[in-house]
Amino acid sequence: MPEETPGGRGKTIQSVESALDVVEVIRQKERAGVTEIANELDRSKSTVHHYVTTLVKHDYLDKVDGEYQLSLRFLTLGGQVRERERLYHLGKDDVEELAQETGEQTRLIVERNGSGITLYEFSEKSITYKSAISPSSHTREAIPSLLSGFYPDIFAANGYRYTRGTIADQLSEYRTAAFHSNPYVSRAYGFDSGFDTFEDDLLLGQNRLLALAQTALNKFFFKKGDFYARAEEINERSLSWLDSRDDDRFFLWNHYMDPHGPYNPPSKYNYADQELSNDEAQTLYQKTIDHPEKITETMERSSASRDEQSTELVVEIVDTLEACGLDPDSYQLYDYVDIEALEQVCATSSGDPELRFTIEGIRIAVTPDTVTVLLDESNTTPE
Repeated sequence: MPEETPGGRGKTIQSVESALDVVEVIRQKERAGVTEIANELDRSKSTVHHYVTTLVKHDYLDKVDGEYQLSLRFLTLGGQVRERERLYHLGKDDVEELAQETGEQTRLIVERNGSGITLYEFSEKSITYKSAISPSSHTREAIPSLLSGFYPDIFAANGYRYTRGTIADQLSEYRTAAFHSNPYVSRAYGFDSGFDTFEDDLLLGQNRLLALAQTALNKFFFKKGDFYARAEEINERSLSWLDSRDDDRFFLWNHYMDPHGPYNPPSKYNYADQELSNDEAQTLYQKTIDHPEKITETMERSSASRDEQSTELVVEIVDTLEACGLDPDSYQLYDYVDIEALEQVCATSSGDPELRFTIEGIRIAVTPDTVTVLLDESNTTPE
């Protein structure tokens, strides 16, 4: 029922006030469950449940692990309110200049109903996040969340088209650009929204089916195993764009596909015993999908072979040291040398490398073919 407010400011609706009370409790606690909110407001859990369910339905709350938190909708509303404030536009540049001059975080604050409201804040220093959790291992589910903060199911309901404002839409005062070659985050799915420059390598237009068809043709026929632009190419394009700018404020999104299936790195980073062609990499990648058990068997055989080689090297070193009078039970070989690294160097280095190290006073040299004791003045062989 409507109630008269103190000070004669008109009547209010009790249910709306109750909903706002729920929002305020969640704001203060950052995240809260129904029981916690009900206890804080002295309301029944069933009543609070109706309020939070309604707020979730209208995208004002997010439910996470059985608790509720404010949604990003408040950020959108706050951004709209801030944009209408004349003081924000007048003072924004001064706030940034002050932060740059002092090296401190600065704020532009206005008073509303006895409280200070931050319109804008800026710091000369930035924060680097060293860890992140992706909502999915697939591009078409993960990237929309990365650019929006929303869960993938919102976009799945719309054929994975990007239906909300991107980061670029929010950074209208910046020059923005994106460079990549993945159809799932292309113009065909609406990801160019807000970008001044957007290069996605689509040659057949913005239709989703044509975009996927182009990728399939490249994948299986024209550029088999190498159907995405390499990092070097993406960097070249983006650096060219950066050189063309005449202002300091920009947002750049480079989307790299090198660490992606089929994974076929440049030769200097290749982990295989022999360099793979793009065709071979694609075939191997497809085999991991269709017949993963065969890949496992191959890896196990390869691992067993390496273990056998490593074991032979360990035995030869131990036998050599024992011939010098060193009891195998009196030391731990792995405390002195990384056997796996030693074996890898011997197996992969060109020429005839010789690695030297000392174990319990005995200096030895290891080559791909021999293990020998170094006899010189500094050698102290146990009797």
